[in-house]
Amino acid sequence: MRTFYRLTSVGIIVALILLVNTAGFANTRDEALALMKAKKNGEAEAILNRLITDKPNQAQLHDDRASARIGLRNFAGADADYGEAIRIEPDNISHRSNRADLRIYFLKDYTGAIIDYTELLRVKPDEGHYLYMRGRALQKAGYLPEALADLDRALAVGNASTSVHAARGIVLEQLGRRQEAETAYRKALEINARNLEASRGLQSLAAGGKPTPPPTPAVSLSALLKKAPEQ
Repeated sequence: MRTFYRLTSVGIIVALILLVNTAGFANTRDEALALMKAKKNGEAEAILNRLITDKPNQAQLHDDRASARIGLRNFAGADADYGEAIRIEPDNISHRSNRADLRIYFLKDYTGAIIDYTELLRVKPDEGHYLYMRGRALQKAGYLPEALADLDRALAVGNASTSVHAARGIVLEQLGRRQEAETAYRKALEINARNLEASRGLQSLAAGGKPTPPPTPAVSLSALLKKAPEQ
């Protein structure tokens, strides 16, 4: 009986220690999130650095620190943190989606964004947002026919937003299909009269201007995806 009570007491003590440690982790992470909300990203990063030192395999901590680093404009550091979060939790699409957005909006790493959005579309092939975003990345990287295919598919699955129509207009204009580009721009403005891309596109077409030529891809899209390193 004494042995039973001794073991029970030990079990309770261990449980309490774990509870205190977990609560402390949660509270400290909450503090970091509150600091980020207050735009005190440097202080938040310092807390997250300590947490990651103690718990290096907590994927969410790396994701959180990436957010703080974006606020500090340390985009390369944020990319590395998202990569670590993906390594720890490869099936968590949130980490990859965050990295894809970072790459297209901040790093201007369009081929990297294409790779990430392609992985996301393997999981959710009819996700209109991913189709739209990959279409934008494809357009920026010079893969115009593939970009148009993604944007058309985004419309087909129900993502008929002003942004999708404006992006189609840009691609169609770069492909030399000016009449179709005008139609796409007008459709974008029907949905949102303040869409700047569509407004500027129509003005350019009316003035007879030529669109900025896209870059010439170094390799085909299939070759890019085939040679892409595991990320």
